[in-house]
Amino acid sequence: IPEGLSSGLTNLTLIRDKSSTIIGTVNLTVSSSIFPIGNPKIVAHRGYHPGNVAENSLASLIEAQKLGVYGSEFDVYVTTDDVVVLYHDPKLADGRRIDACAYDDIKDFTLENGEKIPTFEQYLEQAKKYPEVKLVCEIKTHQDATKNLRAVNACSAAVNKHGLAHQMVWIAFDYNICKKLVELYPDSQIQYLNGDKAPSVVYADGINGIDYKDSKLKDNWITQAHSL
Repeated sequence: IPEGLSSGLTNLTLIRDKSSTIIGTVNLTVSSSIFPIGNPKIVAHRGYHPGNVAENSLASLIEAQKLGVYGSEFDVYVTTDDVVVLYHDPKLADGRRIDACAYDDIKDFTLENGEKIPTFEQYLEQAKKYPEVKLVCEIKTHQDATKNLRAVNACSAAVNKHGLAHQMVWIAFDYNICKKLVELYPDSQIQYLNGDKAPSVVYADGINGIDYKDSKLKDNWITQAHSL
């Protein structure tokens, strides 16, 4: 790095033999730090589940907390009697659909590591022990809009009961779930995952996180996202 180089607009010059041409301008940031200016944050997907630890289990949250990651992601469904449980798929391994069952009917379902299917309340109790680790809660898309709303309200009631709204990051593929979360937690991180709307549309609805597949991403959407 040349002596005296400072942050700000800087010309990029292509030099070949004795000829030179300015090919563009960049907004340059000069730093003496050996680390990137913007460090990525690591999230454990469905918790951290090495070996025999089951995904979306209390054990996977504990393992993520031990790692000291930024956050631990997990998936939730609501039962017919408004108990929120952690599981990735809409149906249990035995074929029962979670949002069509009462909690008493599935509470003894056993995960691969021998742990019973955890409730959201149990997850929050463990989360209190490591307040620096974010809880990245994906509210899954249920059978219909009514069940989606019940899931949001049941999650919100549990989070408010435990006073952990500040520790939450909310994610969902269903747009109305995200919009309801904005109503409840306008200052929280709420991220829409389905990737079918322009950043400007998502931003206008108060949702502050986006996710796109390469096949759906458009150049002007990248520009929009940066400007917002």
